[in-house]
Amino acid sequence: MSKALKILAVLIAVIAAGSALVWAFRVPIINSVVEVVIDDLGIANASVQVSELDLSSAKLSEVQLGHEISLSEVTVSYQIEDWSNVNLKEIIIPRGVIDISKPESGIWRELQAVAGQSKSDEPAAEPLEIPDVVFKEIDVVAKSEDTDLVATLEGQITGSRTLDIKMRVGGKYKKFEKWTEIRAGNLLFSGDLQDERFKLSPTQFTVQSEFLGAEIPLLNVLVSGDLGKEFANFSVKANAPNASANADFSATYHRTSEIVEADLKLEHFSFTPEGLQPSHFYPDLKLPLLTGDVASHFRVKGRFPFEDSEKDGLLFDGDLKVGKATLPGEDYVLPALETTYSGSFDGQHLALGGELISSGEVLAVDYMLDFQLPENAAKVSAQLHKLKVGGKGIDPLKLFGKSWPVDIKINGQISGGVEADIAPNKTNISKFKLAGKGLNVTTPEGVIDRLGFRVKAKDYQPGNQINVTVDKLVGRSRFKGYRASFNGGTINATIDESLQAGTYSLSNLKLSGFQNVPWKLPVTVKSTGSFNLNEVTFKGQGTTDITGPLLSWDGKHLLSKSNGSVKVELWDIPFSRDGLQVQDLAKIDTGNLILDGDVGGTANIQWSAGVVTGDARVSIDALDMERDGIFIEGVNGTIEVDQLLPIKISKAQTITARRIFAGLPINDPELSFRVFQDKDAPVLFIDRLLLQIFGGAAEIRDGVIDLANETNDLQMNFYKLSLEELMSLGEFEDVVATGALSGRIPLRFDGNKLIIENGKLAADGPGVVKMKSDQAREALSLGGEQTKLLLDILENFNYSHLSLEINKPETGEDVIALSAKGGNPNVENNRPVVLNVNLSTNLDKIFNTILEAYRLSEEALRATVRDRKK
Repeated sequence: MSKALKILAVLIAVIAAGSALVWAFRVPIINSVVEVVIDDLGIANASVQVSELDLSSAKLSEVQLGHEISLSEVTVSYQIEDWSNVNLKEIIIPRGVIDISKPESGIWRELQAVAGQSKSDEPAAEPLEIPDVVFKEIDVVAKSEDTDLVATLEGQITGSRTLDIKMRVGGKYKKFEKWTEIRAGNLLFSGDLQDERFKLSPTQFTVQSEFLGAEIPLLNVLVSGDLGKEFANFSVKANAPNASANADFSATYHRTSEIVEADLKLEHFSFTPEGLQPSHFYPDLKLPLLTGDVASHFRVKGRFPFEDSEKDGLLFDGDLKVGKATLPGEDYVLPALETTYSGSFDGQHLALGGELISSGEVLAVDYMLDFQLPENAAKVSAQLHKLKVGGKGIDPLKLFGKSWPVDIKINGQISGGVEADIAPNKTNISKFKLAGKGLNVTTPEGVIDRLGFRVKAKDYQPGNQINVTVDKLVGRSRFKGYRASFNGGTINATIDESLQAGTYSLSNLKLSGFQNVPWKLPVTVKSTGSFNLNEVTFKGQGTTDITGPLLSWDGKHLLSKSNGSVKVELWDIPFSRDGLQVQDLAKIDTGNLILDGDVGGTANIQWSAGVVTGDARVSIDALDMERDGIFIEGVNGTIEVDQLLPIKISKAQTITARRIFAGLPINDPELSFRVFQDKDAPVLFIDRLLLQIFGGAAEIRDGVIDLANETNDLQMNFYKLSLEELMSLGEFEDVVATGALSGRIPLRFDGNKLIIENGKLAADGPGVVKMKSDQAREALSLGGEQTKLLLDILENFNYSHLSLEINKPETGEDVIALSAKGGNPNVENNRPVVLNVNLSTNLDKIFNTILEAYRLSEEALRATVRDRKK
């Protein structure tokens, strides 16, 4: 304020110099003399034009100081005491222009220099006397590329150093490429220059700013203030008519202690879809529509200016409440937010910390900022205690719009934290972590529930690749009715500079708790792969504690098309009689099945839009099988499955074995088959089943086993069966037979039952049956001559025709009827005899073998579908 007084004194001295010399030198020479006096004051490029003068007043038509100060028609009133003493009474300035566009140059620099010289002079014994100065229309202008402001002054400064000034303010200025216009503003100043007491009376003006946008009406601004030797008070109140926005700022500065106190309040700062919006302040940003009120309170107190960083500084605190936000075009409301914060600032260092919470306990965050001004560097940290996703929390689909996959829904809670160092041209995220707990992820293909994980990263600088670790994986998956649990496992990923692609490795992820999946053992998974915005690749291996390496895979998934493929290899599983068995691996009721040998295979699986297809190849090598007293030895074969889910084997596949033993030997069995699935039931087509049995062969051709049927019928044809070997199945001792039988036996399978109706075998030609049994003769000795004759004939019975008719009803006893024609050349001259006998022969061994083979086939078919038919 003292410098302003001195500059004012210089201006008065310039005017006084012209006025005091008027009388002595008169108008013809006054202008030249005044310019010499002004030059002696050290002010160049200045001029005073005197137009009129008398003994009490003079009129200066123009006072020009540089191009910055131009006053016209100035009237100076004075009293001449003597030739050396002229007292100025009043200066009236009707019009003038003062340009402050460049306050550090031109006349302002010269005036400041003069004021500085007077500061070094000895202080005057008496205070400087100044006349009354009256100004009626002085325009103070500031013009530049970004500024066009005019303040028109009207008022007076009295000789007793009091002032009353009315300032009419108008114009515009640009900040951050946005123009702000001030309209109809009148500021009223009053005060005492000597006591340095001033008052800015409450004054209202209007403001229109591009920050608010064209949709917002003018801001009404009310300013007031007080300035004294001990303090300075300043107050600004603003409101937006029709937008219900109010702001209240007040500040107090204690001049002696240099303590500043400030308070800023935003009350009823209402946002409506039709009115004020955040986008009006930042129209270039696509901010969501905000509904409701925003309220804020900011308080600050401390020593200013900052000269001693240990003593000086500001302490502040505040809060901010934001109403509910509605996304454009969406019936979705974000929760209301509230933050409280506090901090300090000493001119070199800004420290800030606070908490951000939301309504409904959706969000809770602690944050801290430590900013060093000299280095222009900051440390930032945030701790996300809670973020609810889905349900009553944040909906990612509606929050992120089209950038979020429309068919993925998440429900649960997330927490995390971040620490970062920010400096010019360098940002380093020193720590980052994110954890999920109890999450449910729903996709069209299935659900992952109870999902938990932890994501960690450190020492990441934008523009460089980032290394991320994901661990503590836990959850349950359910896809297409198949379920499994997973836990453990660690994912290490490297993401490239674009943050759109990278590589990863997965280790020690355990899969267990399988449901609707026949697998039993926990599987440990490891995998590697790559990813980008369009594709994910994966290659890995699964192991169990019992088998060691079990299967491996190599595949990819196209994100843009939601399809993919994988090649799976099932390593040879080493079954052994005293070791690993099917029931150890799978949830399949195999009874007392025992395997000994290797089984392996491969599969190619594809998926698209939730539909899974593929093909497979199963290899069986020297496999021995035993169940319910039936032993199959040396099974070999390769099965090509050309479609999975549903299963389809369109080309005939062949399986062979060395032999089958079920109380009777079956050698070199060979099966050719195909499989199709009709709806939920698979169908087995037996192109050919060939068995070497009883010195001949048994064969089934073009048979069908359809699980959708209650019963299945097959026909088994027999060729050249040895009668001698067949008779050995019965309870016939001392019986020798020659010849061969052929025929057919129809087989009907009804659940666990085998039904045979009118099965028939016939001899291919003549043969001999010899029965010599003394025990039989003794038992039948009372039978008479006819019985003796029959026994004599059977001792060397030469038959020309022999047949067996076999019936095995659903209930009751099995019936095998023998019919034969022939005679004994040694009895009654080869008398022709016809025999019809019901035999008590044990064909159960054959029937049970056939039935067990059917059961195994049926169980294998049922294993290919999830819902088994009971």
